[in-house]
Amino acid sequence: MRKNNILYMAAAFSLLLCGCSKEDAYPQDDADNAIGTVLSLQVNAAAYQSSTGTRATDAGTTTTFTSGDRLGVIITHQGGSTEHIVYTYNGSAWTSSAPFYYDPQDTYAAYYPYKESLVGKSLADVKAAFTPLTDQSDYSTGYAASDLMTCESATMNATKTLSITLTHAFSMLRMPTNIPVKSRCGDGKTYEYSGTGTDIAFHIGDTPYRAWVDGDGYARLIVSNSGSSIAVKSCYTVSGKRAETDCTITGFASGQYYTVAPPRADLGEYQLSNACVGDFYIKSSDGQSGFVFPKEALSLPESLKSSCLGVVLKVGKDESDDWKDDCQYKKKDGSTTMPTINGYVLALYDANNGSDCQWGSSGTQVDLTDMNRERYTGFYGYKNTQAIISFNEGKSGTLSSAFPATYHATEGYEASHSAPANSSGWFLPSAGQCKYWLNNKETLLASVRKATGDSSYSWKSYYWSSSERSSNPANFAWLADFYYSRVNDDLKSYNHYVRSCLAF
Repeated sequence: MRKNNILYMAAAFSLLLCGCSKEDAYPQDDADNAIGTVLSLQVNAAAYQSSTGTRATDAGTTTTFTSGDRLGVIITHQGGSTEHIVYTYNGSAWTSSAPFYYDPQDTYAAYYPYKESLVGKSLADVKAAFTPLTDQSDYSTGYAASDLMTCESATMNATKTLSITLTHAFSMLRMPTNIPVKSRCGDGKTYEYSGTGTDIAFHIGDTPYRAWVDGDGYARLIVSNSGSSIAVKSCYTVSGKRAETDCTITGFASGQYYTVAPPRADLGEYQLSNACVGDFYIKSSDGQSGFVFPKEALSLPESLKSSCLGVVLKVGKDESDDWKDDCQYKKKDGSTTMPTINGYVLALYDANNGSDCQWGSSGTQVDLTDMNRERYTGFYGYKNTQAIISFNEGKSGTLSSAFPATYHATEGYEASHSAPANSSGWFLPSAGQCKYWLNNKETLLASVRKATGDSSYSWKSYYWSSSERSSNPANFAWLADFYYSRVNDDLKSYNHYVRSCLAF
């Protein structure tokens, strides 16, 4: 298959096919006309050009080839019969299964990509038989297979190679995947930002076409030139909602690309009920509550960066199954029961100013019924944390000295990143919550990087949970092991990192 890349000028390349030995070729009767020369190819692939009439150096799409690509050469003999020769690119040269010889009385044309079903057809028939596919979402089998390029007349050049200049027979539509959008969030304000568009499709007339999404921020579609003007509807999903835009393209011509610029999409309300794993959790200006902001935003608006407390770890409270939560949550002040749990937030930063600490002293077991020791399931971090705090009350040691991980996850983190009054306040997640974190580590990490602006940030190797190990709980506790991507255990006296959670 061949790869299309955006460049700032049209480009071409030449590839020379090595000929056969002199013994395999018949004698050259006319050296000037290269009669009897084995056909070697010099292939120039033209670029798509912008429909706006800008200079060639401004934009364009050029074509290069990769190993396995096939090109068809159509030879029309003097009597009118045609012969198709297939050349295959091996990564450095074009080869054919047998040598073919140049005859100046023949005419030569070419097309790409080669298809067995087109053998015997003239170039005009090839163009007529070639139709862009409706599903071009896969590059090689959809987009590249739809991008017909042809050469009307190939000629022998001074180096006695057949010079082939391929030009695009169709046109290209493209749309940026960076979509301008706006949403009204839970604080009652409307924010404008850029989001990532997915599931991009173009509708031409009544026919939907699935586009190929390149890594350069564009969705692309090869379309036939059915007329000088076409109506296009572009559809895409952004922040979980489907949006579309209509436009009319005039001056439709082969070898040109047309950029569809979507208007700012109004996504309407984005409330707690719309929350998804990885969304940003923002503390309201009054300090009483928090709201969510879509993770699809390429970056947070400047006005929200300082009030972002974390990212949504999970949505909703489960009453059964692996992520069961039987905690009785109270608001941060501890006096009022939380009526609804919309989800859970993982803190944006490590606690203890990014330093590690012990879970607690070896030999001390939190001997309370509220301590849950399950390794892989259950969202019990809140009640485990409360059990540790209650267990330590009345004892001689402070929470910070007896149970450092719990202290840094609660009081210590609250001092620097105060939780909303209507939330549960910060707690140390349970082993089951750490497992859920591990299951969604890539999504959560992508959002943390956006919110902090640190694109190189990575999770630390180990984070303490609030769960003691089920066997020998006096000495061991569970932790999130990012090195092996599992819930593991370690001695309570060892040092590892802490990441706080809250329920909202």
